[in-house]
Amino acid sequence: MISTVMLTAILASLALVVAAHFAQSALGALGKPIRAPWVFATAAAWAIPLSQVLALGLRSSPSASAPDASLPLVAIVAGAMTARMDVQARAVLDGWLIAAWSIVSLALLVRVLLARQALRHAAAQWTRGEIAGAPVWLSEIHGPAVVGVVNPEIVVPRAIAHLPMPQQTLAMEHEREHVRAHDHWLSLGALLAIATVPWNPLVWLAVRRLRIAIEIDCDARVLDAQPTMRASYATLMLNVAGWPSRTVRNGIALGESAATALGRRLRLVTSEPSSRGTVAASLRATAACVLLVVGCDISTNVPPSQRATLGQSAVQSSQQPSISDLPSATTVDGSPSAVYPASLRAAGVEGDVLVQFVVDAEGEAVPSTLKVIKSSHDLFTQAVSTALPKMRFVPTQLKGKSVRQLVQQPFAFRIAK
Repeated sequence: MISTVMLTAILASLALVVAAHFAQSALGALGKPIRAPWVFATAAAWAIPLSQVLALGLRSSPSASAPDASLPLVAIVAGAMTARMDVQARAVLDGWLIAAWSIVSLALLVRVLLARQALRHAAAQWTRGEIAGAPVWLSEIHGPAVVGVVNPEIVVPRAIAHLPMPQQTLAMEHEREHVRAHDHWLSLGALLAIATVPWNPLVWLAVRRLRIAIEIDCDARVLDAQPTMRASYATLMLNVAGWPSRTVRNGIALGESAATALGRRLRLVTSEPSSRGTVAASLRATAACVLLVVGCDISTNVPPSQRATLGQSAVQSSQQPSISDLPSATTVDGSPSAVYPASLRAAGVEGDVLVQFVVDAEGEAVPSTLKVIKSSHDLFTQAVSTALPKMRFVPTQLKGKSVRQLVQQPFAFRIAK
């Protein structure tokens, strides 16, 4: 079910975000660019739920009640959450979650488009100019920033012309570095990642850290080219942060970092390069690798032969039997059966449903274990799903005791001639 997909994605994203944090620390200690771990964490946190939804869609039957294939940890938690929910209730929950997901994603995408339209409206007030020999757009309140995706351009506030020439040059070099590194593409991708999986808080966190890492890497490239300009660069950052500026949505801006991020950037800018701690970097890199494996492990579906039915053993043996080996269930006298859907009966439609489920030691079906093998119509499937919790079966006997058993049961819907 979709709730399990979401839970899996959040747990995996948590491991990946922490892994990216350690990887950033290791790369920073070695004086290397730090944005790559956050690019990976953002992309993975975005891809995990979408790939699982796609996988569920590819292997789904006509019923929405097919059990989820996730690791035991997630299965146990999901099982505890849905143990008292029947198949129909879980289907309703799935419907609400999918609807909420779609509505919020659509709202965020509309917001991105409206922000882009607002930027175009604001751009009508900009004028062409030149700062430190670079062609730019001059604005009253926007920038310094890179705007546009296909043809990125630089917009700066008019106040930048009143800064000393070294600071003007550094500001232009900072924005040109963003363009050369294609950071505007990363910024757009980050916005789309949030809009696609808005319910995952770890995606929002990864995107925030990615934007900060982009700015720190850009600072480092500028200062690598002009190492004697650290003091001027720090002054430039403080000047830009103090200007009454409006955020450039869909853009990359020099002064849009939060106060805490700005403080960190200033410390990195004003500190001279020193010897790096390779031991500490190695430990952090190791921790990042371990967490990366954990995150990928959580997000990987278990093969069908190793699945548990929501964290509970479906059979007593250590290996699941194949479909052809599963016995049929025997109903007790007087047990309810599936009700023929009235609309299909009236239309003269006949059909069959083949399901797989667990019969517990009391002879009751475990609804959360229901898996539809095949079905000729959704309404027949719904009729079986509704009837199953009320049906009673003869439990399997093992050494004189009733035990749980994974069974397979056909349901035939026929109209008497």
